Amino acid sequence: MIKNNFFSKFYNQKISYLLILILSILFIFTLINNFSLRERIRALQNSKFQVNQKILLFAEKFIDKVIKTDKEVSAEERLELENDLREINDIQITEAWERFVLSKDENEAQKNVKNLLAILLRKIREKTE
Repeated sequence: MIKNNFFSKFYNQKISYLLILILSILFIFTLINNFSLRERIRALQNSKFQVNQKILLFAEKFIDKVIKTDKEVSAEERLELENDLREINDIQITEAWERFVLSKDENEAQKNVKNLLAILLRKIREKTE
């Protein structure tokens, strides 16, 4: 009986130590995972901010060099806008730009400009949410 009681205590103590060890390892793993997730969130936020900045830069240049001007857009300015578009790397914005560039008359161009600006604003709003 005494032997059984001794082994029982020894066995219970071993199980307790094992549980403490397992829980400690899980706690450390959770802490490491938490820090890793925080870094990923920070990186994603930074990425969204950079894309948003690129969209804003393109929109500002587009308004200044295309909408506000009375003269025809030079090849250099158009190339600069298209390079900014490549940096944004967004299919919807690029397609809207292509529709604007391929407009056949002034009415179609005005419609496509409105569409492009609406897409730019929507993308900026999406990136801030």
